[in-house]
Amino acid sequence: MKDNGRAEKLLDKIYENKSLLLRYFIWVILCSVLRYVITIVLSGILSMSASDAELISWVIWSPVFYLTLKYFVFKTRSEHIYALFSQLIIFILCIFVLWIIRGVMTGFLYMLSQNAAVAAAIGGVITEVVCLALMTKAVFR
Repeated sequence: MKDNGRAEKLLDKIYENKSLLLRYFIWVILCSVLRYVITIVLSGILSMSASDAELISWVIWSPVFYLTLKYFVFKTRSEHIYALFSQLIIFILCIFVLWIIRGVMTGFLYMLSQNAAVAAAIGGVITEVVCLALMTKAVFR
């Protein structure tokens, strides 16, 4: 019987980290709902433009997301202030990359599909996969 080396290794990694992945996706969903509620409140109730409301909601979402990932998902503690600040700077750069990827992917997918809901859904999935990779490989390593 031939074994699928890469596929089995990937599935084993997922199985070993299933509680981490479950916590990650629960917090991602909760923080994303928070971001969209803030966007709706800012644009609907406070009559901001959609782009301003989205930018401010990302600015509010970023520290909330960082703190929940740091203390509830990855459960990491920094030994000294330099490690904390370097981790925070890397996180901010990763969030900036995610902001760019989300905008580009959503725009590109909208051009292909001419459906805003499909573009937002697929762009969101791609953004979350890139976010997971960046958080595990770059920020909280």
